[in-house]
Amino acid sequence: MDEYSGTFELVDPHLILIDHLYQRGEKSTLIDAIASNPRWEAFGVVTCFVRERDVNGKTTRIYYAVDGQQRIRGVLKSESPPKTVPVVWYQLTNIADEAAIFVRINEYRKALSALEKHKGKIVAKDPAATAIERAVELAGYTIGADASRGENARTVHAIASLNWVYNLIGEEGVVQTLTQIREAWPDDKTGTDSMMLKAIAQVIAEQQGFAKNGGYNRAALTKKLSSTTPSALFRKAEGLRFDMGGSRALNLRRALKQLAKV
Repeated sequence: MDEYSGTFELVDPHLILIDHLYQRGEKSTLIDAIASNPRWEAFGVVTCFVRERDVNGKTTRIYYAVDGQQRIRGVLKSESPPKTVPVVWYQLTNIADEAAIFVRINEYRKALSALEKHKGKIVAKDPAATAIERAVELAGYTIGADASRGENARTVHAIASLNWVYNLIGEEGVVQTLTQIREAWPDDKTGTDSMMLKAIAQVIAEQQGFAKNGGYNRAALTKKLSSTTPSALFRKAEGLRFDMGGSRALNLRRALKQLAKV
């Protein structure tokens, strides 16, 4: 482990900022709960990064919360906000390093959503996250939050599944999977369902492995997929599950394999 490099300081909470490039969103319910009953033993110590700026020839220290933004917002909203709060701060060289540490802190200590983790890794220039983001954009999609499920068929919410596909068949495989779905079901949001993404990727991976049978043929697979719908495939999978047992994911793969062989 690296040598401890943090500095303890009592800081005016009004001076602590949030960098929304990598930070998670505010949780109003949690903030209100803290504001209604702020307690020092529950508040603990806030972790911050420090960036220095030159203002009128004078170096000014700016604090950015990396762990504790909900607590800060909560006590500031309380009836008697404290004049100072305990902070341990670290000075890093750039925002990418800050984002990488933010992800590590939350990965091991808190339930960080897949989207929040992906967002932080993008800012930290994580190779896998960057490749996935690039592949999604190239395929004509965007990555969106769970709360925005009503958007459109070109928004992917199943980020964990995109990571799974990337680990299975790489960046080009993510492009192929999403392009396959877009061409077969251009206006159907169910096409980018978490389970469907994995199942389509597995079909592509298996076809790529059978070069003697022609290998992966996107046009041919598109023709077969477009003859049905994602919802119909899920219903077919449920029927197979009733007859053959196994998980929903396994039977969705069975349904897709049967369709691909027709």
